[in-house]
Amino acid sequence: MVKPETTLFYAKCVLTDGDQFSGSKLRRSIVRLNKLDYFSEVDIEPVPTGDPGEMDLKVKVKDKNTGMVSGGIGYSTSDSVFVSCKDYRAQPFWSRYGIRS
Repeated sequence: MVKPETTLFYAKCVLTDGDQFSGSKLRRSIVRLNKLDYFSEVDIEPVPTGDPGEMDLKVKVKDKNTGMVSGGIGYSTSDSVFVSCKDYRAQPFWSRYGIRS
């Protein structure tokens, strides 16, 4: 089964398998991957193969911290024991899977 993140990753790449190499499509793919805001670094490097008419692309990405969870427990004389919890995501759950709000 293909993960939704993988499908989204390939959907943002303008240069796809079997296409003729294009520097502008490569640059546009890098820009589109950066706009996802999931990666702190995106590097796509053309790698020659044994066939002079073909070239592979080596894609390197560094994941970005896209969220955090924090919590706490406290005590006060007026409220007794209380618990607090916060869930922060830079990318809301539904946007990661193509669902529009």
